[in-house]
Amino acid sequence: MNVFLCAFNLLPLPPLDGAAVLNGFLPERHAVKLMDLQSNAMMSMVGLVIAWRVFPFVTHPLFSALLRLVHPLDSYGPN
Repeated sequence: MNVFLCAFNLLPLPPLDGAAVLNGFLPERHAVKLMDLQSNAMMSMVGLVIAWRVFPFVTHPLFSALLRLVHPLDSYGPN
C-alpha cells in the first residue's frame, strides 16, 4: 500500500507532491507559473481528477513488478 501511495503522490499534478518535485527541475519562470497554478483551488481539483483517471495505468505495471519481486516463481494473469 505504501508503494502505491508513494506512486500516486509523486504524479506531477497539483496538489500532489510530484508537482513540487517537478518545480525543482523546471526553469525559474516555468516553476513560478506552476506555483501559481498550484495555489488555484480549481486547478487542484483538476489535478486530482486527472490523477484519479491516470493512476490505474500506473498501478498495473507497478503491482505486477512488485508481485514478481516478492513471488518470482508465481504467475499472475497475462504477461
